[in-house]
Amino acid sequence: MLRDLREGWREFTAHLWLWTVIVQVSLFFLLAFGPLQIFGPLLFAHAPDGPARWGGLLSAQGAGAIAGGLLTLHWTPRHPIRATQYLFLLLALPMLALGLCPSYAGQLAGFLFGGLGLAAFSVLWHTTMQRIIPPERLARVTAYDAFGCLCLLPAGYLCAAPMAGWIGQAPALIAGAAYIVLSTGAILLLRPVRMLTLPRPPAD
Repeated sequence: MLRDLREGWREFTAHLWLWTVIVQVSLFFLLAFGPLQIFGPLLFAHAPDGPARWGGLLSAQGAGAIAGGLLTLHWTPRHPIRATQYLFLLLALPMLALGLCPSYAGQLAGFLFGGLGLAAFSVLWHTTMQRIIPPERLARVTAYDAFGCLCLLPAGYLCAAPMAGWIGQAPALIAGAAYIVLSTGAILLLRPVRMLTLPRPPAD
Protein backbone atom coordinates (compact mmCIF):
# COMPACT_ATOMS: atom_id res chain seq x y z
CA MET A 1 0.00 0.00 0.00
CA LEU A 2 2.78 2.45 0.88
CA ARG A 3 4.47 1.64 -2.40
CA ASP A 4 1.25 2.45 -4.27
CA LEU A 5 0.96 5.73 -2.39
CA ARG A 6 4.54 6.68 -3.23
CA GLU A 7 4.11 5.85 -6.91
CA GLY A 8 0.87 7.80 -7.04
CA TRP A 9 2.51 10.77 -5.31
CA ARG A 10 5.42 10.77 -7.77
CA GLU A 11 3.03 10.78 -10.69
CA PHE A 12 0.90 13.46 -9.04
CA THR A 13 3.80 15.83 -8.39
CA ALA A 14 5.37 15.21 -11.80
CA HIS A 15 2.65 17.22 -13.57
CA LEU A 16 2.64 20.95 -12.88
CA TRP A 17 -0.82 21.38 -14.40
CA LEU A 18 -2.22 18.70 -12.10
CA TRP A 19 -1.10 19.79 -8.67
CA THR A 20 -1.42 23.53 -9.26
CA VAL A 21 -5.07 23.26 -10.31
CA ILE A 22 -5.82 20.91 -7.40
CA VAL A 23 -4.37 23.47 -4.99
CA GLN A 24 -6.53 26.11 -6.68
CA VAL A 25 -9.68 24.01 -6.35
CA SER A 26 -8.89 23.05 -2.76
CA LEU A 27 -8.72 26.72 -1.78
CA PHE A 28 -11.88 27.37 -3.80
CA PHE A 29 -13.78 24.95 -1.58
CA LEU A 30 -12.34 26.66 1.50
CA LEU A 31 -12.82 30.30 0.50
CA ALA A 32 -15.76 30.25 -1.90
CA PHE A 33 -17.85 27.10 -2.19
CA GLY A 34 -18.07 26.30 1.52
CA PRO A 35 -19.16 29.82 2.52
CA LEU A 36 -21.62 29.95 -0.40
CA GLN A 37 -23.36 26.81 0.84
CA ILE A 38 -23.78 28.41 4.28
CA PHE A 39 -24.56 32.00 3.32
CA GLY A 40 -26.89 31.21 0.42
CA PRO A 41 -29.73 29.69 2.47
CA LEU A 42 -29.20 32.25 5.25
CA LEU A 43 -29.71 35.16 2.86
CA PHE A 44 -33.19 33.82 2.04
CA ALA A 45 -34.07 32.43 5.47
CA HIS A 46 -36.29 35.30 6.62
CA ALA A 47 -38.12 36.01 3.36
CA PRO A 48 -41.67 34.58 3.11
CA ASP A 49 -40.78 32.77 -0.11
CA GLY A 50 -37.10 32.37 0.80
CA PRO A 51 -36.90 28.56 0.60
CA ALA A 52 -38.63 28.57 -2.79
CA ARG A 53 -36.25 31.24 -4.08
CA TRP A 54 -33.17 29.36 -2.88
CA GLY A 55 -34.58 26.18 -4.42
CA GLY A 56 -35.06 28.07 -7.67
CA LEU A 57 -31.42 29.11 -7.68
CA LEU A 58 -30.29 25.52 -7.12
CA SER A 59 -32.59 24.39 -9.94
CA ALA A 60 -31.02 26.98 -12.23
CA GLN A 61 -27.60 25.68 -11.22
CA GLY A 62 -28.71 22.15 -12.08
CA ALA A 63 -30.02 23.27 -15.47
CA GLY A 64 -26.69 24.96 -16.12
CA ALA A 65 -24.87 21.76 -15.19
CA ILE A 66 -26.90 19.82 -17.75
CA ALA A 67 -26.01 22.43 -20.37
CA GLY A 68 -22.34 22.22 -19.39
CA GLY A 69 -22.36 18.46 -19.77
CA LEU A 70 -23.98 18.72 -23.20
CA LEU A 71 -21.44 21.35 -24.23
CA THR A 72 -18.52 19.04 -23.54
CA LEU A 73 -20.03 16.29 -25.69
CA HIS A 74 -19.06 18.29 -28.76
CA TRP A 75 -16.16 20.41 -27.53
CA THR A 76 -12.57 19.20 -27.29
CA PRO A 77 -10.38 22.28 -26.72
CA ARG A 78 -6.81 22.21 -27.98
CA HIS A 79 -5.55 23.51 -24.63
CA PRO A 80 -7.80 21.82 -22.06
CA ILE A 81 -6.39 23.34 -18.87
CA ARG A 82 -6.66 26.82 -20.33
CA ALA A 83 -10.29 26.03 -21.14
CA THR A 84 -10.95 24.77 -17.61
CA GLN A 85 -9.65 28.05 -16.24
CA TYR A 86 -12.02 30.08 -18.37
CA LEU A 87 -14.83 27.86 -17.11
CA PHE A 88 -13.57 28.25 -13.55
CA LEU A 89 -14.19 31.99 -13.84
CA LEU A 90 -17.91 31.25 -14.22
CA LEU A 91 -17.92 29.86 -10.68
CA ALA A 92 -17.57 33.43 -9.42
CA LEU A 93 -20.97 34.37 -10.85
CA PRO A 94 -23.21 32.82 -8.16
CA MET A 95 -21.23 34.59 -5.43
CA LEU A 96 -21.26 37.90 -7.25
CA ALA A 97 -24.98 37.49 -7.94
CA LEU A 98 -25.79 37.01 -4.25
CA GLY A 99 -23.28 39.58 -3.06
CA LEU A 100 -24.01 42.38 -5.51
CA CYS A 101 -27.20 41.76 -7.49
CA PRO A 102 -30.58 42.52 -5.86
CA SER A 103 -32.46 41.20 -8.90
CA TYR A 104 -33.65 37.60 -8.57
CA ALA A 105 -33.45 37.22 -12.36
CA GLY A 106 -29.79 38.22 -12.19
CA GLN A 107 -29.21 35.71 -9.41
CA LEU A 108 -30.84 32.98 -11.48
CA ALA A 109 -28.54 33.82 -14.38
CA GLY A 110 -25.50 33.75 -12.11
CA PHE A 111 -26.37 30.30 -10.80
CA LEU A 112 -27.23 29.03 -14.28
CA PHE A 113 -23.82 29.97 -15.70
CA GLY A 114 -22.09 28.86 -12.51
CA GLY A 115 -23.60 25.40 -12.91
CA LEU A 116 -22.53 25.31 -16.56
CA GLY A 117 -18.98 26.23 -15.61
CA LEU A 118 -18.76 23.68 -12.81
CA ALA A 119 -20.02 20.76 -14.90
CA ALA A 120 -17.95 21.56 -17.99
CA PHE A 121 -14.85 22.15 -15.85
CA SER A 122 -15.31 18.76 -14.20
CA VAL A 123 -15.72 16.90 -17.49
CA LEU A 124 -12.70 18.53 -19.14
CA TRP A 125 -10.59 18.05 -16.02
CA HIS A 126 -11.29 14.34 -15.64
CA THR A 127 -11.00 13.55 -19.35
CA THR A 128 -7.65 15.38 -19.43
CA MET A 129 -6.43 13.25 -16.53
CA GLN A 130 -7.58 10.10 -18.31
CA ARG A 131 -5.80 11.10 -21.53
CA ILE A 132 -2.47 12.04 -19.91
CA ILE A 133 -2.00 9.95 -16.76
CA PRO A 134 -0.85 6.36 -17.47
CA PRO A 135 -3.77 3.95 -16.93
CA GLU A 136 -1.89 1.90 -14.35
CA ARG A 137 -1.47 5.01 -12.17
CA LEU A 138 -4.75 6.77 -12.84
CA ALA A 139 -6.62 5.38 -9.83
CA ARG A 140 -3.88 6.52 -7.43
CA VAL A 141 -3.68 9.97 -8.96
CA THR A 142 -7.47 10.26 -8.92
CA ALA A 143 -7.41 9.49 -5.20
CA TYR A 144 -4.96 12.34 -4.60
CA ASP A 145 -7.14 14.55 -6.80
CA ALA A 146 -10.31 13.81 -4.81
CA PHE A 147 -8.61 14.22 -1.44
CA GLY A 148 -6.76 17.37 -2.46
CA CYS A 149 -9.85 19.05 -3.86
CA LEU A 150 -12.18 18.27 -0.96
CA CYS A 151 -9.92 18.18 2.09
CA LEU A 152 -10.53 21.84 2.98
CA LEU A 153 -14.30 21.87 2.39
CA PRO A 154 -15.19 21.12 6.05
CA ALA A 155 -12.96 24.03 7.08
CA GLY A 156 -14.85 26.19 4.57
CA TYR A 157 -18.08 25.39 6.37
CA LEU A 158 -16.52 26.08 9.75
CA CYS A 159 -14.95 29.37 8.67
CA ALA A 160 -18.16 30.76 7.20
CA ALA A 161 -19.54 32.06 10.50
CA PRO A 162 -16.32 33.86 11.55
CA MET A 163 -16.04 35.36 8.06
CA ALA A 164 -19.62 36.63 8.25
CA GLY A 165 -18.99 38.13 11.68
CA TRP A 166 -15.76 39.75 10.54
CA ILE A 167 -16.70 41.28 7.18
CA GLY A 168 -20.35 40.32 6.59
CA GLN A 169 -22.00 37.74 4.37
CA ALA A 170 -22.09 39.72 1.11
CA PRO A 171 -18.45 40.91 1.36
CA ALA A 172 -17.39 37.33 2.15
CA LEU A 173 -19.11 36.12 -1.00
CA ILE A 174 -17.45 38.86 -3.05
CA ALA A 175 -14.08 37.91 -1.53
CA GLY A 176 -14.66 34.31 -2.65
CA ALA A 177 -15.37 35.53 -6.17
CA ALA A 178 -12.21 37.65 -6.08
CA TYR A 179 -10.20 34.55 -5.13
CA ILE A 180 -11.57 32.74 -8.18
CA VAL A 181 -10.52 35.56 -10.51
CA LEU A 182 -7.07 36.01 -8.96
CA SER A 183 -6.27 32.30 -8.82
CA THR A 184 -7.34 31.87 -12.43
CA GLY A 185 -4.99 34.65 -13.47
CA ALA A 186 -2.16 33.04 -11.52
CA ILE A 187 -2.72 29.65 -13.17
CA LEU A 188 -2.86 31.18 -16.65
CA LEU A 189 0.50 32.88 -16.06
CA LEU A 190 2.12 29.43 -15.99
CA ARG A 191 2.98 28.78 -19.63
CA PRO A 192 3.42 24.96 -19.31
CA VAL A 193 -0.06 24.78 -17.79
CA ARG A 194 -1.65 27.26 -20.17
CA MET A 195 -0.20 25.59 -23.28
CA LEU A 196 -0.77 21.95 -22.30
CA THR A 197 -2.12 19.89 -25.20
CA LEU A 198 -3.62 16.42 -25.22
CA PRO A 199 -1.76 13.51 -26.81
CA ARG A 200 -3.14 12.33 -30.12
CA PRO A 201 -5.43 9.31 -29.82
CA PRO A 202 -3.95 6.09 -31.21
CA ALA A 203 -4.74 5.38 -34.84
CA ASP A 204 -7.29 2.64 -35.52
